[in-house]
Amino acid sequence: MKWKKMTVPAKKSLYKLLEERVIAGEKKADIYAPFARMPEAKRVARILAQIPTPQRRAQFKRLNQILMVVIAVLALIKALSVFLYVHQNAMPYGGLYILMAPILNIVLIWVIGKYRGIGYLLIVLLGITALSNVIQSFALQFSGLGSFINVINLFGVIASMALSLILLKNLLPQTNFLLAPKKDAQGNPTFEE
Repeated sequence: MKWKKMTVPAKKSLYKLLEERVIAGEKKADIYAPFARMPEAKRVARILAQIPTPQRRAQFKRLNQILMVVIAVLALIKALSVFLYVHQNAMPYGGLYILMAPILNIVLIWVIGKYRGIGYLLIVLLGITALSNVIQSFALQFSGLGSFINVINLFGVIASMALSLILLKNLLPQTNFLLAPKKDAQGNPTFEE
């Protein structure tokens, strides 16, 4: 069966199967070998490249936890800034806005807690957008609490992006920036041992 024809549950079960085998300590090259000549070989190689080994998970667990805390703080800051905005503008249904603001951060915490490479990449890409928003908010010249929130937000976004890049490079050394597996001279994916 070709990958494109696989259903979402089938794709999820393949990912889960590969992840369980990597976490169990099997070598990625050994896991990949039966798939090497199948149509879904590229997808399997990409999935395997995005799953950190148990050794790397243990080595970078503390840094990953720090990143999760930074993202949680950013979620609280986002909720607080939306609360201030809703309160100042007396918006109807403001509570809904306050609840929606940190939802993406909560999802990102869950994704990086599972050591999914896409989470680190999303934090970097969303951080670029967040940086421009934070810098634009300085132009509004908030005073007092608003300025404090902007400064904390700026440092939080920069810290989360830096930590994500560090973790992405160290947890998944066999991938490029877009999470594709690195290849040897023959074009075969390379996996760390």
